[in-house]
Amino acid sequence: MVWGVSTNGTIQEAVNQASPGDTVLVAAGTYIQTGDLVIDKEVYILGASGKPTIQFDGGSDNVVIKADNVLLEHLSFIKTADSLWNSYILEVPKGGHPDYLSLYGGLTIRDCSFEGGKDGAMYINMNGDFTLENSEFIGYAAYSTVQIAAFDGEVTISGNTFTGSGGGRVIVVEPGPVEQILYGGTMNIIENTVTGVKSFLVFNHWAEPSKKVDINIEENVLDDITGDAISIWTCGNIDIGKLGPVQINRNTFKNIAGAAIRVDTTEAASYGIPTNPFGVLNLTAKQNNIYGKYGIINEYTSTIDARYNYWGDPSGPFHATANPGGLGAAVSDNVTFYPWLFDSYPPPPPTWPPEPYVPPVSQTEVRGNADTILSTLGDVIIAGEDASVAGEELDYNHDGMVNIADAWDQLVDAGLLRPPSFTFDPEAASAFLRMLQSIYGETLENFPSLEGRVWLLYMLAYLPYQ
Repeated sequence: MVWGVSTNGTIQEAVNQASPGDTVLVAAGTYIQTGDLVIDKEVYILGASGKPTIQFDGGSDNVVIKADNVLLEHLSFIKTADSLWNSYILEVPKGGHPDYLSLYGGLTIRDCSFEGGKDGAMYINMNGDFTLENSEFIGYAAYSTVQIAAFDGEVTISGNTFTGSGGGRVIVVEPGPVEQILYGGTMNIIENTVTGVKSFLVFNHWAEPSKKVDINIEENVLDDITGDAISIWTCGNIDIGKLGPVQINRNTFKNIAGAAIRVDTTEAASYGIPTNPFGVLNLTAKQNNIYGKYGIINEYTSTIDARYNYWGDPSGPFHATANPGGLGAAVSDNVTFYPWLFDSYPPPPPTWPPEPYVPPVSQTEVRGNADTILSTLGDVIIAGEDASVAGEELDYNHDGMVNIADAWDQLVDAGLLRPPSFTFDPEAASAFLRMLQSIYGETLENFPSLEGRVWLLYMLAYLPYQ
């Protein structure tokens, strides 16, 4: 059955009259909610055109979910006043002491907007699935926008927009009281857009011993983060192997003041939480675009697989010993980062039909110059000939002689050959050259490529004897 409600009535009255499985259709307008809006049965609350607004002016008033399989869609929630503690817009409460077990599951929030709430938009204790998608969160400087204290099932947070004012964390996954446990299941955090917050995700792992938590963080765009974008606290005397696999793939991190990804023991310790977990953390981070000073900081002992990321520069991430020439975001020890991407992911799509390769004019000229030197000198290409005889215009390095070194230097300067980091032993070079001469001719004139011929003559016949 469908129950309609307009601004002449209250949403609470419609929920009270509805039966499990019914729909409450909320007309456009603003609904001032006095006291908690308690949803204690399985209902679908749908906003009509214009996205009706539910406004809470009481500091301790909020939406309280006390039923399974509740769906909220196309609604706007605003909280104009705050209480001293637990000032949220929406809450799925936990059970009572001593178990603190969650009672409800199956909550879906879709195409809604949230504004206000000193401590955040929602506090979630789920004994089942939780879905938050295509919603908007505005202006948060709170502790957390979405705090998930417990779940047992699948959590999906996708397609949302979070806009902050420099503070607050978007998603915090951590237990409430010590007696309460974070159950287990899968978290999918996908295609969200985040701007102007302290951090995107803080995961304080506290899992039931018989279960584990898998996390997929994919295709999010995180910009203007004043702390660490993703922080996983390895704290407490727990088996960190119960967390994972954690897959952080195809995200973009921009303007991150802290680290893009941090596996953290330091901050947990600052709260007096013991940091002595055991087990192996299974975390991979691939095909991400990471721009900033710090890329991945791993304070735990397990190695993070961070291959195939773009670190903001083609030279790769900076590491003091493993890649001191890297100009990209820095990584700590216990991070495997090679090979890396030389450009941002995904690469631009190929053009079709493919355009034929046309060498740059400068490279074409250089190849022509090198070929002229080889053909002019012939059998004396190694020993060379006086520049006054061979031609001053062929003496590229201006040493008075024209020989293979002039062809080599031009190709290196044009980027067609790389300067060597080694030399051959003269005896080994001579033996290798004799073998090649038996195949390609005395001056390797039948070798299939110009660059290859110059490289071999320079490295085998010229350089070992200088």
